[in-house]
Amino acid sequence: MLSDEDLLGYSDDLLAPGLYPSFRGAHLVNALSHGASVKLFLSIRAYDKLLPSAYAQMLKTFAPRPEWAFRIDDAVLDAPPSWPDLIERLLMAFPNASLQVWQHEEYRGHWQKILTEFVGRDVGTFPDLPPPERTTSPSHEAIRKAENLDRSLSVQDRRARVKSIYYEELPAGSGRSSFHPYRPETAAALQQKYAQDLQRIERDYPGMLLRMP
Repeated sequence: MLSDEDLLGYSDDLLAPGLYPSFRGAHLVNALSHGASVKLFLSIRAYDKLLPSAYAQMLKTFAPRPEWAFRIDDAVLDAPPSWPDLIERLLMAFPNASLQVWQHEEYRGHWQKILTEFVGRDVGTFPDLPPPERTTSPSHEAIRKAENLDRSLSVQDRRARVKSIYYEELPAGSGRSSFHPYRPETAAALQQKYAQDLQRIERDYPGMLLRMP
């Protein structure tokens, strides 16, 4: 039983034209699949939420890179992300593993069922834990301030500064909106692409997508 967190790649790999262009943890999956039954769980998310979240996450550690900017503006539609393409590459890379896909959007209302599927059997009721602070969306103002930090800052210093900016100095709320970089038309196009890709997953891979009642 494995999840995709830091296994397929990191947040910057979500900002590449192809989601997770190289599987960083492939050697681990391949090693395990020789001696055990491996089931991979892939969490997917609407593109207009996924890419800004990955960008905000990367700013916690690194100064912004020019290529990232293309994934959070209209240029993303020139090479939109694709979960079905990633699924196809995963099935080719790990032919001895099974794959279950679940939606980030479903988690809040159905987290007990998703976690039970993830564990593989009914283990009772999981404790209801609030989302950790570090996963909350930063404000638009916080992103802009983080983008303008001194590029020579060490990783340790940058992390400390961005943490303060995101969650203490300029948190979302109190008159500040969460970071949403896309124009409404671009966001709508990405949402439509996600809906189409969900239909494609259900059509091409019956039973793979975990559907909630």
